[in-house]
Amino acid sequence: MKRNFTFSVVLFLGACFLFETALAQIKMGDGAAVPNASSVLDLQSTNKGFLPPRMTTVQRNSIASPANGMVIFNTTLNCLQVYKSTGWECLSSALNNFPPRLTYDEIIALPFPKEGDLAYDKTYDCLRTYLRSGWVCSNKDASESLVEATAWTINGTGVERIQDVVTDPLGNIYATGFFSGTVIIGDTSFTSPGASSMFLVKYSKSGNRLWVRIAVNAVSPAVGSRGNAIALDNAGNVYVTGTFTNTVTFGTITVSSPLSYNFFIVKYSDNGTAQWVRKAESASNMEGLDITTDQTNNVYLTGSFSEDFVLKKPFSSAGGNDIFIAKYNSTGDLEWIDAAGDIGNDYGFGIATDEDNNVYICGRFSNTLKIGMLSIISSGLNDIFLAKLNTNGGILWLKKAGGTVNEAAYDLAIDSNGDILMTGFILGTTSFDTIAVPASTGFDVFIAKYNNLGNALWVIKNTDPGGQTASSVALDSQDNIYLSGYFEGSITFGNISLNDTGDRHAFVAKFNPAGICQWVKKLSGPGSSEGTCIAVHASDVFSGGTYSGITNTDGRLLPFDGSASDAFLIRVHQ
Repeated sequence: MKRNFTFSVVLFLGACFLFETALAQIKMGDGAAVPNASSVLDLQSTNKGFLPPRMTTVQRNSIASPANGMVIFNTTLNCLQVYKSTGWECLSSALNNFPPRLTYDEIIALPFPKEGDLAYDKTYDCLRTYLRSGWVCSNKDASESLVEATAWTINGTGVERIQDVVTDPLGNIYATGFFSGTVIIGDTSFTSPGASSMFLVKYSKSGNRLWVRIAVNAVSPAVGSRGNAIALDNAGNVYVTGTFTNTVTFGTITVSSPLSYNFFIVKYSDNGTAQWVRKAESASNMEGLDITTDQTNNVYLTGSFSEDFVLKKPFSSAGGNDIFIAKYNSTGDLEWIDAAGDIGNDYGFGIATDEDNNVYICGRFSNTLKIGMLSIISSGLNDIFLAKLNTNGGILWLKKAGGTVNEAAYDLAIDSNGDILMTGFILGTTSFDTIAVPASTGFDVFIAKYNNLGNALWVIKNTDPGGQTASSVALDSQDNIYLSGYFEGSITFGNISLNDTGDRHAFVAKFNPAGICQWVKKLSGPGSSEGTCIAVHASDVFSGGTYSGITNTDGRLLPFDGSASDAFLIRVHQ
């Protein structure tokens, strides 16, 4: 009897459940079908509420084909949202959370914005309004609204300087340089026990510090290290070159150069683990100044040396400072090394490769410069040189540019056509092949474009008194040209001009592939600043350098602690 009674109760309850279900039309599913028009969902409670799904904007955007009427609570925007055919809309927002406070990347990812929508940009410290042209900062005038800058800083008790910067395909940023005393990078402090210490820092594209690596020196005022240049290979590995003296440790790898300054090249994985370090077996005042990689992850570097050094074989300076050029494979084996120079002081400042793994070098020389079997003679005190080598180090051509006074090329880049863009400074009338550039009253920034045969195609420069210098050049995927450097007083390219009082001021400028200036940004204030490097990723331009005193960018004051100098990394969004 007990078994039969239980069966009867189950049968009765099941029938009631089926009857109620038929009337209520409760549907559990993906929302694709249309429920019965008479269906009702009645939730009753005296001490609990209805909690819809909670998710970020990124998680919400991953919902495949949301149905009209779908409701979620957006934890990024802090509002209840419903999906309509036009997109997701906030039903309400607490007054103290309006407008939403988001990063720039979160704002531009907002779907289906409408004209007049507001959002506070935490990245650039401005209230943005959505217009047809996009999200515009309301405290910018029309000429500035499409190009905005913000900056991150490295502050400490001594000298801090960013020397070079690169970006990876994901938009992460790598910067190298050096500091003395105690420095704060992100939220962590580091101390250099010697004269200076090399650093390598990786940031996310939003400026969050991911990791920092420091070259650990011995405790001595005569010991130091400095990172001068940085490059990435196609596998995401990071290479840094610079100079050091005495004993320095990179990760778990210790190297020594007890007699004088030596160059170094160190390879890190993308997570900051030191893989290997290379240096000269003996050296006298040797320094790595620039580094690059090729299509097959070989590494090339250039720099300067004086007197003698040994690297597989002995080399001797022909007088003053001379140039060295070296190639390593990805495992750190030296493929070849060569020296260039003659009497006078010669420096290899910039190095780059093309798609065929040819190598290009630029710099400065005085008197006579010999590379392989080719030589050139300077016209003035110091002239510019530009050389092309094959991947095995054979010299293909050697060009000079100069006048009767003083010139130098600090950096170069190769565009998608194999043409070379070179920058630096000139003083006095200067000739680039058959192109004569007229003199002005001070140092001028120049950009020179050459084809891959070494023929000058065009040259442009600024048109101001005072002193202006470009330190670095980079290209985007459309072959637009970007410069970083500094100016004194004013700087003018075409019909675009900037002015400032006080000492030097860092600048970032964009030119189209024909050399026509598109915009120029600066670091302002009575303090001084210098731009040393530049890199481009998508619509963002990154430039690093050093500053001292009161300095700002787009109205944002950079923190300065009263030390000798601090380092900056500026992000310009187009």
